[in-house]
Amino acid sequence: MIKLIQNELIKIFKRKSIYVLLILSLFVIVIYNYINPNQNTIVTMFNSTNDKVLSNENEDLFKDDIELYIVQKNSNYLIKLYNKYKKNSWQRYALNEEFNGNSNQDINRNIAIVNYYNYARDKYPEIKEDDYLIAKEKLEKYEGALDSNDENKYIELKLENLVKRSKEKKTFSFLEYYENFDISVEIELYQFRKKYNIGFENDFLNQYIDKYRLESSFLNEKNNNMSKQEIHQKQERIELIKYALKNKINADISPKGYNLIPNNDMNARNLFINLFDNLDVIIIIISIYISTTIITEEFSTGTVKSLLIKPHKRSEILFSKILTCIITIIICMIFVAFTQYIVGGVMFGFDSYNLKYIGYNSKEIFTINLFVYSLLVGISKLPLYIITTLICLCLSVINCNSAMTMTLSLGIFIIGNSVLSLWSEVEKVSKITRYFITNNWDFSRYLFGGISKIDNINLLFSSVIYILYFIALSTIIFKIFDKKEIKNM
Repeated sequence: MIKLIQNELIKIFKRKSIYVLLILSLFVIVIYNYINPNQNTIVTMFNSTNDKVLSNENEDLFKDDIELYIVQKNSNYLIKLYNKYKKNSWQRYALNEEFNGNSNQDINRNIAIVNYYNYARDKYPEIKEDDYLIAKEKLEKYEGALDSNDENKYIELKLENLVKRSKEKKTFSFLEYYENFDISVEIELYQFRKKYNIGFENDFLNQYIDKYRLESSFLNEKNNNMSKQEIHQKQERIELIKYALKNKINADISPKGYNLIPNNDMNARNLFINLFDNLDVIIIIISIYISTTIITEEFSTGTVKSLLIKPHKRSEILFSKILTCIITIIICMIFVAFTQYIVGGVMFGFDSYNLKYIGYNSKEIFTINLFVYSLLVGISKLPLYIITTLICLCLSVINCNSAMTMTLSLGIFIIGNSVLSLWSEVEKVSKITRYFITNNWDFSRYLFGGISKIDNINLLFSSVIYILYFIALSTIIFKIFDKKEIKNM
């Protein structure tokens, strides 16, 4: 058996075509890295047009529509406040949250109360003088904290006002826009700022805060109609962000398949983490090519006759070819992983590899070495490549046509991983498609407590389906190969 496998490996690596595929793979990996530019490009929320204030004359154009007039007065007030401070100052970043609606807009809310009282108190009698005075006092305190250049004072003031508002029951109809948020999330975020001394900057930690706000809002939203997988993913992201904030990790710790930093592209570490998801098409194409030609070329050249004449059982010959395909796939996986590591490091720098993989296993945060993580993902992806190999071998022994076998096999992979996978998210369709091998062959989705996006599919279900397909395909391959007559080959 060992001798048969050695001979098959020698035949494979004597082919020029295999080296052509590996060189093409190298080009694909380089291009894949090239289209993900430097991840440290962070977009500032304010641009050159946002800091312009309309003149009083232009404000008057809106007087016929009191709502628009007050909205413009609110914006101008905040922009004037924003322009008081230097470019890239913490005050400007703090006011970004207010201006762009990414925060609780507490300053905006108080500006609105003051302006509504001054210009529309007749239309909104619900607002009283006491409310106006309180809002005006809060604005003065906010401006005082900003002018004092004391971030901690501003954060404490913000937190104090948020806690008070969470206990208040009084609301104003005209303030719906400024109160359309989960105040508990905002309190938590300002507690993070205070506890971990996180100031307002254009950095990773502040982007994590923005992302935490977004993910928590979706998760806390009533009737959000999210699937179990989506809920699990959001919980994972929230826990990862908490870890990053707690440990003040000023780097991108995005998990597999998702980018936590919205304004950044992937770095070398993240590209390496996602290599078996984003580059598995390389491994699939090579595995399809090897597993197809390992039999069809024997048929087309007639060498299978001399091979069968030798003192080896047909089952041994076929089994050696299957094992050879698996060994070649493993070699290919190592090649792709090593190449991505080097190419990513050269193009983006090797520094990001110093940060371990940080994940969430449904209970707690864990960290593991990047190579260990990559090994685990690779092992969990191997069943996918093996079953693809068996599909190719099955088609090969049936029709002995390389082109047809490769086309059909690649079609099964593409359709299964895209169209069928998407359709299967529909409950009615998933009742049938959940039994398809293409929805059960990727075991990497179950790593660290992961959940399938398709209802009623879990690790046990996928394992049973996989074993059944594996047995069925193996039986068909061995029976057909065993019954083929030499003269018909």
